[in-house]
Amino acid sequence: MKSKNIQFFYFFIGGLIIVFLLSFSSCIGPDDSLLKNPPNIKSSVKDISEPVFKSGSKLICVLQNINYKMLSSNDFDIAVVDPDDSKLTKENIFALHTQNKILIAYLSIGEAENYRNYWQYYWEPGNPVFLDEENLNWKGNFKVKYWYSDWQKIVFDSLLKIIDKGYDGVYLDVIDAYNYFDGRGYADSRLHMVNFVMAISKYAKNQNRNFLIVPQNAEELIEEDGYLNAIDGVGRESLWFLCDSLQAKDELAISLDYLNQIIEANKFVFAINYCQKEENIENFITLAQQHGFIPYLGPRELHIICP
Repeated sequence: MKSKNIQFFYFFIGGLIIVFLLSFSSCIGPDDSLLKNPPNIKSSVKDISEPVFKSGSKLICVLQNINYKMLSSNDFDIAVVDPDDSKLTKENIFALHTQNKILIAYLSIGEAENYRNYWQYYWEPGNPVFLDEENLNWKGNFKVKYWYSDWQKIVFDSLLKIIDKGYDGVYLDVIDAYNYFDGRGYADSRLHMVNFVMAISKYAKNQNRNFLIVPQNAEELIEEDGYLNAIDGVGRESLWFLCDSLQAKDELAISLDYLNQIIEANKFVFAINYCQKEENIENFITLAQQHGFIPYLGPRELHIICP
């Protein structure tokens, strides 16, 4: 009888330890189930009558050589910045909020960058297994198999730091990486990207329901169930002009159809272009504003604030 009591006691204590460990693990990172089976979710702006930003808002997108002093002294409504490059503190962001400025943090989810804190010196394509080829157009940037949980945990760790600092949203880059993998025979690459963005949105909005989710490019993904509800707007590069060359008419028409649907859903479009000729600049701004988009023009490196 005494032996049975002792066994029951150890069984009871063991059960409590397991429950505690499971509860603790759920507090230190995203729920893995979100990465595999993200639910259909509602955006925090879905049911309002006005978009978060109006087309007259002033946007800047500066990913290099930016700091608090520059952001504080320049006039804008919305800024997309790299949190590692800008090194904004929580106090900096709070101070910028007192100027009614919105700060959105850049985060690449389709490529790994060898200048980030998460990068390990021994990494090379294939090691770790999610790391793929280097982007020949952007040295130090490597495509990633973004559906791998090890990569997704890196992204969620970065996302949590962004949220904790007080940023108003996240600007998700290299969403169109799914095209790269689709061309290499990965049949589910499109669905994997949709699920990843939806999981990011779900996780972020559980922390802050007003946190903005802004994927760049790949606007065609709004065709997929749940994607449009998961985002608050999109960024789109090179509409009408590819630098100073005209964008192909067929491609432009398809993109505008998707982007207009996003506007009709009371969400916003950041139109970012790199044209330099004065005539093209004027035409781009006029066209963007006519469509209700929020334009920004700058050098492709996005290393200076342009008026």
